[in-house]
Amino acid sequence: MKNGILAIAILFMIGQLQAQLKVGIHGGTDINNINISGVPDMITDLKQNTTNGSYGIHAEMPLGSNVSLRGELNHTRKGFDLNESFTNELIGMNFPIGIKANTKLSYVEVPLLIAYTKPLGNINLIGEAGPVLAYGISGRIQPIATLGLDFTLPEINVNFKNDGFTRINAGGSVGLAVETILAENVSLYAKTRYTHSFTDILNNPIVDIKTKANTVHFGIGINYTI
Repeated sequence: MKNGILAIAILFMIGQLQAQLKVGIHGGTDINNINISGVPDMITDLKQNTTNGSYGIHAEMPLGSNVSLRGELNHTRKGFDLNESFTNELIGMNFPIGIKANTKLSYVEVPLLIAYTKPLGNINLIGEAGPVLAYGISGRIQPIATLGLDFTLPEINVNFKNDGFTRINAGGSVGLAVETILAENVSLYAKTRYTHSFTDILNNPIVDIKTKANTVHFGIGINYTI
C-alpha cells in the first residue's frame, strides 16, 4: 500500500515537471494607501496616497487542469508624507513654521499565488490569491523646512537596520486577470490586484506611529509557454 502511494506521488511529480511552464514579464501602476494611526496632534497634512510604477518577472507552473502556482519577483515603491507645523505671529502677520518629511521606500516583492483559470471562448478569466513578502532595499527621506517659504534640505538615506523602518513586510493578495492568446506559445493579460499589508512600515518603539500599506495594482503582462 505504501509503495503504491509512493509510486503515485512520484508519477505526479514527474508529470508536473513535464507540464508546460509559463514565464514572462509584467509592469503596471500601484496606487498605495498608507494607513497611518497614532500620529501626534502636532503632525498635520498627512499624504497617505501615492502612485508609483512597478515591474517584474514571473513563472507559473500547472498544479492541475485549471489550477497553477504563480511566483513573481517585483520591484515596487511605497511612500508617505508627514508634516509638523504651527504658525507664529511676527510683525502682525502669521508665518507658518514647520518641517515636512517626504518618505519613499523601494522593495523587492515576492508574491506566491494560487491561480484558477476559467476558459471563456477566446479568453481566459483568472482568479488568484496568496501571500506576499517584501524586502526593503533602499529608501530616502526628503525634508522640507517651512519658514514662511519652503526650503528643501539635503536628502537622508534610510537605514532599514537602524532608522526604525521594517525591512521585511508580509501581506496577502487577491487578484483578477483576463488573458488572451496571441500566438501558439504567447499570451497577453491585463490584471488588477489588491494587496493588504500585515506588517507596519515603521517599527519605532519611541514614536508609536502605525503605518500599514494597502495597494491596488493595475497592470499588463506577457506570457511565454515553454
